[in-house]
Amino acid sequence: MLHHEEYLRQNGNSLHLLHEQVQVGEKGQIWRAMTELRYIFRHALLREAAYSMQLRATLQHLHRLIAEALERLYRDQLEDRYFDLAFHYEQGHVSEKTVFYLEKAGDFARSRFLNQQALEYYDKLLRLAEVQSNPAQKSQILLKKAKILDLIGNWDACALALKEAISNSRKTQHTDLLGQATNAYGRLLMLQGDYPQAMRQLQESIQIFDPLGNKAGRTEALGNLGNLYFRQGKYPEAEQYFHQSIEMARQLEGFHLDAQIVANLGLTYMNRGNYEEGIRCQLEHLALCEQQNDKPGMAVIDTYLGIVYLEKGSYQEALDSFQRGLALCNELGNKQLISIAIGNIGIVYERQGNYKQAMENYLKDLELCEELGDKQGTAIALGLIGQLLNIQGEFHRAIEYLQKDLMLCEELSYQKGIAKAVNTLGDIFFNLQQYARSLHFYNRAIEVTRQIKNKLVLGFSLVEKGTVLLETGDWPELHKVVQQAQNVAEELGNPDLHFEARLLAAKTRYALGKTEEAKDMLVALLQTTNGIDHEASLHYELFRIDPDNAESRDIALALYRELNQATPRYLFRLRLEILEKLQNV
Repeated sequence: MLHHEEYLRQNGNSLHLLHEQVQVGEKGQIWRAMTELRYIFRHALLREAAYSMQLRATLQHLHRLIAEALERLYRDQLEDRYFDLAFHYEQGHVSEKTVFYLEKAGDFARSRFLNQQALEYYDKLLRLAEVQSNPAQKSQILLKKAKILDLIGNWDACALALKEAISNSRKTQHTDLLGQATNAYGRLLMLQGDYPQAMRQLQESIQIFDPLGNKAGRTEALGNLGNLYFRQGKYPEAEQYFHQSIEMARQLEGFHLDAQIVANLGLTYMNRGNYEEGIRCQLEHLALCEQQNDKPGMAVIDTYLGIVYLEKGSYQEALDSFQRGLALCNELGNKQLISIAIGNIGIVYERQGNYKQAMENYLKDLELCEELGDKQGTAIALGLIGQLLNIQGEFHRAIEYLQKDLMLCEELSYQKGIAKAVNTLGDIFFNLQQYARSLHFYNRAIEVTRQIKNKLVLGFSLVEKGTVLLETGDWPELHKVVQQAQNVAEELGNPDLHFEARLLAAKTRYALGKTEEAKDMLVALLQTTNGIDHEASLHYELFRIDPDNAESRDIALALYRELNQATPRYLFRLRLEILEKLQNV
């Protein structure tokens, strides 16, 4: 083959030659562009010309020719060529087309959850917008960039992007963009635990959207306000805002409702004891997300649906939902949702007696939440660790975690978190036989759960308070607490709470001298109970009521040996020691 310069000398105008070769390439599709700065041309003359040209202007012209050829060849499949088109037009110094395809490439990467790649395209666009003094475009791209940073858990960078978008929008009087940025910033502040400032930002965004008639923006802001009230345990207010947001969304053609709103509405029903309605509304939205192939929505709903199943006591359904949610979260790179799924799978492991795996999940959950700066998530993880340490009998370590948990919950005014923390502290001080302190914490838990109408935590707090009253002999108060606990258990239908409430009632009958009635209640409960731990507990109480009942003693002893070997629980060890001593007497 002739040397390039000699070839051009013999064949005349190089640009004319290039035009001809590109046209041949278009017609025969004899070349294709590849990313990573490599081009493979099947036609030898075109390949040699492209790689031998040194003049900048000629190279730029070649890139423009390639980009134009790609647009013509793949006009019906441009999505697959956005990355190539953005590159070639950028190298060809065609500003308008570069901006157009960089944004298309960034949006396409984001839709495929190629988050880092999308960020790179958006950063290029931001640099161009700065050079071209295009503040409106800059704000739009900052908002897109912030959504990715939020998703992947880089909340500090997300805050900077949103603040810049707000500042930029104020300067340019782009009111709609200002509303979007203000709403997004309010949501981020909520996730970071700054509830007062989040409230101000969200309310300001509604004040911006309303004069514009921006119903989509108002719908999102109302949903975020619902989420804010939900996180503070103000369930009636949260439910009101959720319903307003959902109703407005239904009236907007083509508007996709944020799945988080429906997910938290389901949890609102759950926290007020209406599990079936919570599951119904979440399953309904999950079906819609599946129909639209909305993976982010599916990830949210699956994860939060698992939480409702978990509190209802349907552990296998909960685990299935969490695992589906976690798989989607990993695909999306949604760090916050990953932490929620991991923590809740840990709860399932704990209920199954797999404390080692549960603790690993809780510690991973804590690590992710601290990386994110998610204060409420951090508080929840601290509480889970403290609760598990208490169950295993590591009381002083448990207190350390729970005190940190309680401080964060009080800082955030996270009422459900406060209730759970003080309830677990009540458990610890009961185990330490410090009954006055135990009652103090149980009473506080009962007060908070009644205020926020969280019936499940209320029910367990009542049962546990009743256990303390049994030890202290406060019979009038005990009678009231037993009745209240049974009422809550009957209303909710949670199997664990139902068992504990009926067991407390039987132990109370025995304490009041009604031994035969207590026996009958325990035997009846034994016929309907599920789970080896419940069976062991019932035989233990039957033997405690009737020390001559060697059969119940031996069954309880065998069961607690089996349980203690499988699960390092303080209660199992304690009762096993008691039974073994009595057996040897």
